[in-house]
Amino acid sequence: MINFEIINVIPTACCLRHNIKRMNNKDDKFRRVHFAVTAIEGSAKKLNIPGNRIYCRLKKQNLISERLFKHYELLHTQSREWVVEDTIETLKNWEKESRMLVNATNVNQKHRSNRRHNKHTPKQKH
Repeated sequence: MINFEIINVIPTACCLRHNIKRMNNKDDKFRRVHFAVTAIEGSAKKLNIPGNRIYCRLKKQNLISERLFKHYELLHTQSREWVVEDTIETLKNWEKESRMLVNATNVNQKHRSNRRHNKHTPKQKH
């Protein structure tokens, strides 16, 4: 004999599990965003610059998603001071690497441009 009460409960249990997962996912996103905001505000205060300025620098380097969100599980276990120091140090390192890449690209483009220019310029005879 089929127990219809159990059959009616099964979809409800599935929906409940789905809603709990969705709520946990929202809570996790909230915690990650809150953590990132705390790191950004702390970094701005430590550097004595406006929050929107540090945010723009972090966003330009993609540090918010690639560091603060991506490594949340590891970073959120550290002290706030440690996270702020780490965020600032990482930002400075990533900005330095970006500048080095831009400079290297500019030098290569200039070198290629000179080669192209010299290639098509006739040499003078002495």
